[in-house]
Amino acid sequence: MKTYFRNYTDDELNDKLADFVEKNDIDHYVNDTHIGYDENGEILFYYIKNFFNTDEIDVIMPTIEKASTFIVSLGRGHAAGKLDMSQPLWAKGLKNVELKENNYHNKYTLNPEGISNRKYKLNNPVHSNLVGYYEKPLVNFKKTIKTQPKCRQTQFTARHKEIYSKIIPYMERISGEMADSLPHHYGKQNQFIQKHRERIGNSCYSTITINKNFRTAIHIDKGDFKDGIGTITTAGDFEGGEFCLVDYKVAINLKPNDLLFVNVHKHHGNLPFEGTRYSMVSYVRENIKKCGLKYDYRVVIPSYSRSTILKQKTLTMLERGGVPKNRIDIWIVKEQLNDYLQYENDGYRVMEGVKGISKQREFIANYYNENTPLVWFDDDCVGLYEKVLMDNKYKFKHKEIVDYELYFLNSFDKLWDSGANLMGVYPIRNIGWMKNRITTGLKFCIGSHRINFNKKKYETASKYHLLEDYERTLKYFIGDGSVLRNEGVYIKHNFWTLDGGINAIIPAGEVREEDKLKEIKQFVEEYGKYSRISKKKNNNCDIRLKSVKAFDAKQQTYFLFACDWADDDDINRMIKIYNNMKKQGFKVKIFMYLSTYMLYETDLYDIYCEDGIADAEELISIEDYINRNHFIFNGNKIGMIYLKNNKENIEKIFKTEKQRNLVNNSIIKFMNDHPIIDALIEYIETNKKFDNKTFIRYLEVFDI
Repeated sequence: MKTYFRNYTDDELNDKLADFVEKNDIDHYVNDTHIGYDENGEILFYYIKNFFNTDEIDVIMPTIEKASTFIVSLGRGHAAGKLDMSQPLWAKGLKNVELKENNYHNKYTLNPEGISNRKYKLNNPVHSNLVGYYEKPLVNFKKTIKTQPKCRQTQFTARHKEIYSKIIPYMERISGEMADSLPHHYGKQNQFIQKHRERIGNSCYSTITINKNFRTAIHIDKGDFKDGIGTITTAGDFEGGEFCLVDYKVAINLKPNDLLFVNVHKHHGNLPFEGTRYSMVSYVRENIKKCGLKYDYRVVIPSYSRSTILKQKTLTMLERGGVPKNRIDIWIVKEQLNDYLQYENDGYRVMEGVKGISKQREFIANYYNENTPLVWFDDDCVGLYEKVLMDNKYKFKHKEIVDYELYFLNSFDKLWDSGANLMGVYPIRNIGWMKNRITTGLKFCIGSHRINFNKKKYETASKYHLLEDYERTLKYFIGDGSVLRNEGVYIKHNFWTLDGGINAIIPAGEVREEDKLKEIKQFVEEYGKYSRISKKKNNNCDIRLKSVKAFDAKQQTYFLFACDWADDDDINRMIKIYNNMKKQGFKVKIFMYLSTYMLYETDLYDIYCEDGIADAEELISIEDYINRNHFIFNGNKIGMIYLKNNKENIEKIFKTEKQRNLVNNSIIKFMNDHPIIDALIEYIETNKKFDNKTFIRYLEVFDI
């Protein structure tokens, strides 16, 4: 551990840009694990000797070798050194060269005869390529593609997904070390990237620059996240090439198997080397923030007769949690518009709805597009609190969530991964009962705060005044097979103690037990399968939801149907689908006619022996099965086939409502190159699972 001091002024350092570091520029050599601080006490670098083992490097070498030579880069600026006009690339006919004052890049006329006067900025060619994500569009398609995404996968990543995937565990290990050794830097960097999709695996990095035999001249990394820290590793067989912090005259002998965390916002470069040297520079790009959040969410606040309370409570809470005002929609009734206009001037959106909380929620849901990520709050909320472990490691305490937006985005991630559409929080403040877990079965999701992908069919107005959030929970659960509840988080609010809101309709203290009991009985009569009446100690009654497990697609049997005209390709595809689904734990049975089975008995015998073949005549007669097409996608990787049939026969085959929901009543086919195929394969390979809800979600994403 040592503190290092600068040796140059800013002007002197700027004069050195694009120059190469030489040995006489270095006073300090670092060869073993070492932490260096700058003159302000900030981390300058953290060098770990022999962090990786050889096997880990071997795994990523195909990625490194392929990526480093994927293209020749002409855009490395100062790092590529001052322009060398003797290089073959420049000697082949570039005319009218205008060297800039700094001499590291040039402008040149594309056509030597002057037909075109377009000018380009270029640098010395080097083997350097980006892997992961980038915030700029493809240069060649700027004019031809009008609606390019703000951010994208790099060309290498998009074209070589399998090779790219090999480096993800490597990056996640580096990220884990940063979390342990440099928690302050990791915290800032991870918090930043968690809000965006442009992330390498579960690491805290968006991008890797992979270089081959590239001795960098003196430069600083301007595109990196300003509050982050860069990471550098090497591979290959070489001598020399030490990483140098020019400001501080420090050279770090970075070799394969070593790991270096370093402040890349300082001037740096490399000493000369011999042999084959690869370097991997990992970081977060600052402009990823322009790409947009992972989910374009809206915060929704229905409010009634609480224009002042709203500011004191919910809006103050959201401001404290860092939620931007332009993402917040305040929903009111028309006659109270003047009371709420102040908020529009403050940067919020004020929206006109209808009277009555249940009708208002239905109106709001119908306003937003299907699947819009929504975060709901009542207008009397005080804070979002989570259960955290105290310093003594034996006791817990409540602590307000610091970054609300990050909490929202992570919640949407959980919903997306699960296939559910509604997430609630623990309904009461009781630290003894709360647990740091997310449940997937039937659990009550309180209406004062919830997170969901908008589903209009589940948001229809409830006839229950006091139990509308119970009914909403059931609608989502019955429809999706699951609701999520974060049992480590609760919302603090003042439901019955403030004027306005539902109290404007039902004043506080005037909810009669007989009216409440009447509503509870009506609710249980309608939803008796999922709810029950619970008696309190004072002999009053309350509602309870029964414990029902989330629907698991793998507990159902999936039916594959082979037409009587099936050919070799059809049968081979079906066998692949069957085997893939079995590997994933699904129950599968192929229905086919005897004549078809006899033709392919050799291929199907193993499946027959494990009771995977059934006679199609037992399932449905050929007369009933008018349209004998089947539904299939990408049978080489994973596939699903659902019976197309009339309602009567569906009732015979599928005994429960949940089973019937798995039947696809339309025929959907995709060309082999359709983007949904790659998206589904990537999802399955990442999550090791597939179910009907996931597929439907993807249909919605691709607007099919």
